Amino acid sequence: MENKRIVYPKMSLRFLGICIDFIVFGVLFFICSTFVFRYIFDSYIADQIVAQAQVYSGLLVKDKNGYYNQINSNDYTKYQEVVENYYLTDTYFGSSFYKENGGTRTHYTIEDYNERILELGTDYTYFEYQYDENGKIDETKLGIIKREFYEDEDPSKDLTDDAKADLLTFYSRHYREIFSDLYNDEFYQLAREEIVQKGVYRIFFSAFIPYILVFVIPPITNKYGFTLGRFLTKVALVSKDGLYQKKYFFLIRNIPMIILLIVMLFEDNIFILAPIYGAYFLFNWLATLMNREYASLLDFLSFTRAANKKESVIYNSFDELEADKVNGED
Repeated sequence: MENKRIVYPKMSLRFLGICIDFIVFGVLFFICSTFVFRYIFDSYIADQIVAQAQVYSGLLVKDKNGYYNQINSNDYTKYQEVVENYYLTDTYFGSSFYKENGGTRTHYTIEDYNERILELGTDYTYFEYQYDENGKIDETKLGIIKREFYEDEDPSKDLTDDAKADLLTFYSRHYREIFSDLYNDEFYQLAREEIVQKGVYRIFFSAFIPYILVFVIPPITNKYGFTLGRFLTKVALVSKDGLYQKKYFFLIRNIPMIILLIVMLFEDNIFILAPIYGAYFLFNWLATLMNREYASLLDFLSFTRAANKKESVIYNSFDELEADKVNGED
């Protein structure tokens, strides 16, 4: 027997209700993430290790105001400074910071560096090398820029624009190699993993707790399955027969989303998570649009359907439904 006095709500009301709920969810997420879990899952120590490593290696440079910033400049001399300070000295590899944090690799020697220049081939011809009496590169001297790359072939003048562009390409390439080099240091990897892990925990709990507060607890505290959005739009959830739905079915309808939230703990790549979440919400709403009852995938899962509370008559049981004169004839 089916309750014939159930009136389906307009799709616009269902959509408005879910929008209200997600606005509330978003506000709670912001509060939890910014003012609660930001401090509970604090990665300050790991952040400091990363920052220290970048400062020691020259990957962060001071601006005119004394703040450290990542190199982002068209001035090749800044790249050159980092390359020479990082590869050719003990500024970073020989530092107490590097040794205390488990670093074991060594920097490039001048010979190594000159060999890297030679490996680039004829595309980079603005360096010349100083050779010893045996015709080998002098290991004590760094390759220098050829005279023709200066204005008027005068070393006292500035470099030509073409030379500056070439050197920017060369040194910025080394800069990327430097960053990759540091990125693979064991202590840096551990610090980065800690930052990512704590960030995942922060996002998970900032989403999980508001989700429980907005979408799980309210429906099981009232017989209409109301969330705030459904309460304001008067969209109730009833059983397939048009009766008040059992409360544990409102828990069942939240299982897919809770699983998706838990997946976040094991996969933190946004490029993997975004399509999964997007497909979930897309299919859920497409299913809602494609049936006359405006039933979503969650409604099918929890054996519920939406009802306009203002215009519907909802019963507690089949006995109550049979006792009603209007429905007793069905």
